[in-house]
Amino acid sequence: MEDRIRKWRLILGKSQNDGDPKDLNTEDLVIDKAVGALYQPDLYGDLQGKNPKVQQWLADIKNYFPDDQVAIMQKDALENLNLVQLLKEKELIDSLVPDINLAANIISMKHLIPDDVKSAARTIIEKIASRFNKEIGFNLVEKTRGALNHSVRTRKPKFREINWTQTIKSNLKNYEQSVDAIILKQLLGNKPKGKSFDRIYLVVDQSYSMTGSLIYAGLTAGILSRLPALKVHLVLFSNEIVDVTDQLDDPVELLFGIQLGGGTDIHKAAAYTNKLMDQHNKSVLILISDLFEGGSEEGTLAELSDIQKKGSKVVCIPSLSDENKPSYDKKFAQRIRNIGIPVFNCSPSRIPDLFNTLLRNGDLNTFNAK
Repeated sequence: MEDRIRKWRLILGKSQNDGDPKDLNTEDLVIDKAVGALYQPDLYGDLQGKNPKVQQWLADIKNYFPDDQVAIMQKDALENLNLVQLLKEKELIDSLVPDINLAANIISMKHLIPDDVKSAARTIIEKIASRFNKEIGFNLVEKTRGALNHSVRTRKPKFREINWTQTIKSNLKNYEQSVDAIILKQLLGNKPKGKSFDRIYLVVDQSYSMTGSLIYAGLTAGILSRLPALKVHLVLFSNEIVDVTDQLDDPVELLFGIQLGGGTDIHKAAAYTNKLMDQHNKSVLILISDLFEGGSEEGTLAELSDIQKKGSKVVCIPSLSDENKPSYDKKFAQRIRNIGIPVFNCSPSRIPDLFNTLLRNGDLNTFNAK
């Protein structure tokens, strides 16, 4: 397409009778869709659908437009989404069913929300956290505790493995009146079951497109940090690295304080975490990223491989959400699999089983196949 005609096509958008534009290149199509969703929603589909992808839209406009134009488009989007009006309706908020897409939109655009309705925005995030605790949190705690208490019963325990309470209860029937004593005919005990882990390192991509996954990861880290037997780290990254482990006692404040956007330097995040780990043989690294590496793929593979060789369990999750077909770099995902690291998406409802499997040193391939 001639450059002058191409530019006018992108400026004017498509008309009612236009089909899919066949003469625009891949980048042009992204730009066309981003602008059209905001200013021609009747033809392109708006940002308020069932699965609006606002975070991906924000990432796209920041990638293709200068900052002053991005600011204008974000403000226009805020009006189109009616977020401010929603936040002003207290009765509506009180009756609102918590929704992860709404929470992700609020966190993504929180810098545009007026101060007088920010408390209402926090209320919605708190509702999401409360719902997560109710639906997933209890099961997560129970399955994690079960994994940390990784012993199995044995009828041939060593002396230090004897469970005296169980042994006495089991042998009460063997009370011998002549000697006024219980004869211990059967010893019962608890024997360690293989290798286990008690250190979790959640390393999470904080690009706009990962907002939903970041919310779930932050809430998960907050719940797990309450378990005294488990050491939890939460590391967020873009081009820079932010270790927010000291903020896990208040996940809502943590989520409202994150700075989304920037590049995606997985290599730098993996190198930081590798140095941070104090006992690799007891550590689990969970990398949550869409894997669109902005740093060095070779460097990332080298760091992840080194972490694994030192004894840590490593898993990569491109999407921690209920999306059927999340967007991620499948070629890089395959390269990570090729060095023996599982890569798979995980729905929030499966988070408890994921951590139970990880901490028990279970088979992640079997977990993923279910």
